[in-house]
This record gives sequence, structure tokens and C-alpha cells, in this order.
Amino acid sequence: MIKNYIKVAVRNLLRQKGFSFINIFGLALGISCTALIGMWVNDELSYDRFHKDFDRMYRITATLPELKVHAAVTSAPIALAVKTEIPEIEEAVRISGLNRDLIQVGDVKFEEEGVMYADSNFFRVFTFPFIKGNSDRALQNPEGIVITEEMAIKYFGSTDVLDKTIRKNNSEDFTVTGVIANIPGNSHLQFDFVQPMRYLARTNNDLKNNVWDNFNYYTYIILNNKADQSKSAIAELETKIQAIYKKNEPVVKAGFVLQPLSRVHLYSNFLADIAGHGNAQNVYIFMVVAVFILVVACLNFMNLATARAARRAKEVGLRKVVGAVRPHLMGQFLAESLVVAMLSLLLALREPQRASSCSLRCPRRSTGSRAW
Repeated sequence: MIKNYIKVAVRNLLRQKGFSFINIFGLALGISCTALIGMWVNDELSYDRFHKDFDRMYRITATLPELKVHAAVTSAPIALAVKTEIPEIEEAVRISGLNRDLIQVGDVKFEEEGVMYADSNFFRVFTFPFIKGNSDRALQNPEGIVITEEMAIKYFGSTDVLDKTIRKNNSEDFTVTGVIANIPGNSHLQFDFVQPMRYLARTNNDLKNNVWDNFNYYTYIILNNKADQSKSAIAELETKIQAIYKKNEPVVKAGFVLQPLSRVHLYSNFLADIAGHGNAQNVYIFMVVAVFILVVACLNFMNLATARAARRAKEVGLRKVVGAVRPHLMGQFLAESLVVAMLSLLLALREPQRASSCSLRCPRRSTGSRAW
């Protein structure tokens, strides 16, 4: 009986090709658009959640009331001070902004925009897996440099590059101390090279002299497992950080706000912030649009199906005359609906799969390089 229902359903679909095309592809298009928007929304909401301790990680941002600004950067000494004086803070790490440098290996030269400096505990705080080298020791050597897998292949043709030399700006040589996996696309930190902060401290005045009133570094912390992360507890931590700053720099008035790591990508519009952030408002707008598209597609499908059912009243009457009963008629129409819903889903699923396979093949967002 079911086989007969399906045969009749296919026959009816083929008999009214225009109607079938509009109904099936209209619903398929709606499902496809909704699925693609859903994939994008999911990606935006997943930023930085791959880090092992992301739920305990915060970025320290600074408010300067006299200048009426909220900045993403802090002064150089804050990281060590808060880690030393606040028991709730397990780790604190500083990173610089991205620098543009000429990178050379042999005759291969490129101007790279993804060069960053970080404290030696950077890879203890952030979960960027190592392919070669040791995460605890990789940034101990001031003349060391950690590179991504992509850069290792680009300059050496292999990831087996430990202890090999990279020349920077035609003047400085650095030893490769680690190779990490390429940075995920859903990381707000995008870089290709990491150098030790202690190398920069040789020449940088802020680092050499612990300058408190110059805000140039991004500071991240990890709270310990027992730390209270309620709103009031976080506010208390912010007050403690402000007190530490005021004790060391009584002239400059500054406040501090702890920003959860998982909110950095979508909720950042600060002075001197890292480029490439998203926008939470856009994400919510697209979520509403996706729901609207799906509702319209479903309503369109139901309206067309209802209109078509009214035209088939004669067929229903004829079937009753020859002995068809209510369950048979219901079975026939349900079979036709499944064939329609099934075809739309199959067509809709092809588009997200194609987009997904493209995202796997396409390179991550590049920090940029230029041949020299």
C-alpha cells in the first residue's frame, strides 16, 4: 500500500511540474538560507571557547575618566602586580599588538604582519597546541621564536624546524623554539610568529622601567578554580586592581573592567583594540532574519499545499466512490507531503555541506604578508 502511495505521489508531482518546482525549491531555499545563517551564527558565538580554561579567563580593560575613553590595553606592570597581590588570579600574561616585520629564511623573504610578543607563560594561558617543541620552554629563550605550521611550511617546507634560524629585518637572527598548529579561525588572536616579551624588554622603555602611566599591552588573566565569578565578586576584583594601580600611580586616574574571554570577539569596541572583532547586534539580527526566512518558507509551502488540496476535491470524491476510506486518503496525502518534505530537505542539506567543505579547504583569516 505504501509503495502505491509513493508511486501516485511521484506521478502527481510530475504531472504538475511548475507547482512542484515552486513548492519544493521554495522550501529548500528557505531551509538552506536558515542553515547557512545558523552556521555563521554558531561560528561567531564559538569564538575563543576552544581554550581549556576559557570560562575562567578575562581580559583587563582600562577606563580613563579624564579622557572619557575605554581602552583594551593596560600598562606593562599590571600583569605581574595583580598576579602577585591578588590570590584569586592564577595566571596573568601580557601580549603586544601585531607588528610588521621583514622575515627571511635563506633567499625567501616576506613582509609579515602577524608578529607578536608575549610573556613566557603565554602558552600556559592560551591553548594553542604544539606540533614541535615544548610549550613551557618555547618562550624562555629571548632569541627564540615560535611559528605556526603555515609559516613553517612557507619558509622551510616542513614542520621539522626546531633550532633553525629566522632572520628579521635584515639584522636580527632568531632560533625556532616551537611550531604550533595554525590558529583557529574562531580565535580573536590571529598571529603567525610569537617572540618572548623579555627580548622586547631590552629596548622598550615601558618594560625596562615598569612604566605605569603608559597603556600599550593587552593583559589577560586566569582566575583559580575556587574564585567566585559572580557579578559582585568580579566587581570586587576590579576594585582591587584599581587599588593596586593607584598605589603605584597616584596621579593618573584609571579604572579597570574585567571582560570575559568568550565576550571579547562580539562585545569589544574599545580604544586600541585588536582588529577583526565581530558585532553582537549583527549576530542577533541575523538570527531573527533566519527565523523569519524559515517561517515565510513554511507558510508559503502550506499555502500552496492547501490551494492544491482544494483543487483535488474532485479526485477525493472519485476515490470515495470506488471504495477509498478516510485512512487511505490520509495515507495518500501524507505520502505526497513526505515526498515533497524529504526532497526539500535533501536539496537544502546539499548547500550547507558545500559551504562546510569550503570552510575546511579555505585558509583561515590571514594576518597578512607581502613578498619582498
